[in-house]
Amino acid sequence: MSLSNTLGAMGVVIIALSLPAGWYLVYSKNLERSSAAAAAETLEVVDSALHMVEAVARERGPSNAAMGTREAALDRTALDTARERSDRALAHARQAASTLRDPSLRDSTQAALSALQAHLSQTRQRMDDHLGKATALREATLPNQLIQEMFVAADMASQLSRGLAVGTNSVSDHHQSLRTLVTRATIAAALRDYAGRMGSVVSMALIRGTPLTAEEQRMLSRIHGRSEEMRRHLDLNILLSTDAATQQALARVDQRFFKDGLNYVERTQQVAPVSASAFAERYVPMIEPIVDLRNQYMRTARDAAATSLERSQQAQIGWTLLSLAQNLLVLTLLWMVKRRVLKPLSQAAESLRRITSTPAGEEEDNSKSTSADQDEVSRLTELVGSLVEQSQARLQLEARQEKQLLELRTLVGVDPLTGLENRRSVELRAKALLAEGKRHGFEVCALVLDVDHFKLVNDRYGHPVGDEALRTLASVLQLSLRCEDISGRVGGEEFMVLLGYCPLNHALDKAEMLRRRVELRPIHIKGLDEPLFITVSVGVASTNAHGHQWDSLTSAADRALYQAKREGRNRVVADDASNSAAGALSSDSLVSPPN
Repeated sequence: MSLSNTLGAMGVVIIALSLPAGWYLVYSKNLERSSAAAAAETLEVVDSALHMVEAVARERGPSNAAMGTREAALDRTALDTARERSDRALAHARQAASTLRDPSLRDSTQAALSALQAHLSQTRQRMDDHLGKATALREATLPNQLIQEMFVAADMASQLSRGLAVGTNSVSDHHQSLRTLVTRATIAAALRDYAGRMGSVVSMALIRGTPLTAEEQRMLSRIHGRSEEMRRHLDLNILLSTDAATQQALARVDQRFFKDGLNYVERTQQVAPVSASAFAERYVPMIEPIVDLRNQYMRTARDAAATSLERSQQAQIGWTLLSLAQNLLVLTLLWMVKRRVLKPLSQAAESLRRITSTPAGEEEDNSKSTSADQDEVSRLTELVGSLVEQSQARLQLEARQEKQLLELRTLVGVDPLTGLENRRSVELRAKALLAEGKRHGFEVCALVLDVDHFKLVNDRYGHPVGDEALRTLASVLQLSLRCEDISGRVGGEEFMVLLGYCPLNHALDKAEMLRRRVELRPIHIKGLDEPLFITVSVGVASTNAHGHQWDSLTSAADRALYQAKREGRNRVVADDASNSAAGALSSDSLVSPPN
């Protein structure tokens, strides 16, 4: 089976496997989008419930003012407006509750709203009957009872809103920040209700024209304590919140209600009493910032829900496009592999077949011909193998030639008299060592050795003895140096040594050791009773003073050698620049000229 057919089958399998994975990713993003949409719907339901709580609580103010007025003609405008606001909030909450997806929660909410509507209607009817009577005929205790009934209505609304928040929390399991904001908005709504109750308790005393009863004082104390507890929670939110608008709203609540409002309630109990309507007119604006705070929390929650929904929608679209792009990419890659890989392989196989084909005039061996049912790689492999067989003889010949060339280079780089490297070989290896030292930052020292009075040896004993002296010096170098050190004969009686990873003081020690070994090495000459001894002068230079350059380093070593000659020969001298670069040497590493 050809690779083209195999590749097509693989493409079908890959797409078949990638489609479920892509569908799952798209489905999971769709669930996230649905969760975000459900969170947004939940906020609408909770917001409508909180508005209903605030509207029912707000209705107490005009009710208190109406029951506290002693005028013959009662102006019911404020009261009727408050009742209409409560009815609209109830209708909106009923409409929002009808969208709840949980049937049991939807039915229980509708039932609770109906009960609240019935309780409000009954309380309002009793209040209207009371207000319809002449001031002298009104029951003195009925306003207290009606205000208590309004408290019951507020409790029913608050309980309903808390139930909605708890019942819809499961929809927002993955939206913890939204739940936190809803909880804070619920606390703000409860604080508004308690602030209104505090005003209602004071209004009851103002309507009667008597001081607060003991029960009313206890009620006011409980309300005050609960309000302070909520205040501590809200003050904590000031520290946790990073939203400037929320911090400003919290600061306004702290100033207007907890400071101005509570102080006003306290002063009202201590100074000459005012009418309930006058009290409400001044007190109600002090608790309005609480409503603003609740609205700010819900506004922030709605913005967060909208952002989450938008991101979820974008993610769903993105993952859908990515899944489609993935399948398109697979198809494109398969097409490119077929066009850019398999087709060139076939062409290469055909070219190799022509290269390895039987030369003209010879009969082709059909038994070795490639079969038509082989795939492209198999045909190419077989032809490459044939090409390798044909190339082995040529490679073997090239290997033999390379070996001969290496032997020739070795012979060319060796001094025939001493067996050491000649000047050209030393220079090539030394430049490589200097380049490595420059790259890795290590010191290299050059030693130049010259046989003292070598011309006198040749003139007195003959050139064969001079040659033996040079071989003796070469033997000392071979036995005394490391395998990685470079040594060679660079002139007639001049030798050079390159020491890598070697500071100047160690190079001087090494040079002194070589000088002494040469000085103590006897040269036995046929026909002479006493052995011959020679000495050498050594010049030393370091790359720390002259850099990793062949010419400058060897020139410095030559100058040091000439200085050693001038100072009396048979000594080791480092050039002045190298000594300055190395600093003061310890006394045990300094080389002193022999006596």
